[in-house]
Amino acid sequence: MEKSIEEDVKVMCNLSEGIEERGIMKGREEGRAEGKAEGREEGRTEHLKQQVQKKLVKGKSVEVIADELEESVSAIENVLEELRKNA
Repeated sequence: MEKSIEEDVKVMCNLSEGIEERGIMKGREEGRAEGKAEGREEGRTEHLKQQVQKKLVKGKSVEVIADELEESVSAIENVLEELRKNA
């Protein structure tokens, strides 16, 4: 009977290890997906900053820049504020 209990314990331990491994894998996958999304957003923001800077150098107004980049005026103003902070 003790051998049966030992085998049952071994099976239960193996099951819990499998569950833990699946949880770790799922966490890693979610982390990667989240990281990719954040990276894309950062890339988009950096591209927008570059475009705004180029258009400012050409003497364009905030309203014109917003229209040309199909962004809101407030979004362009936020970019300008960020650029001034980093200047």
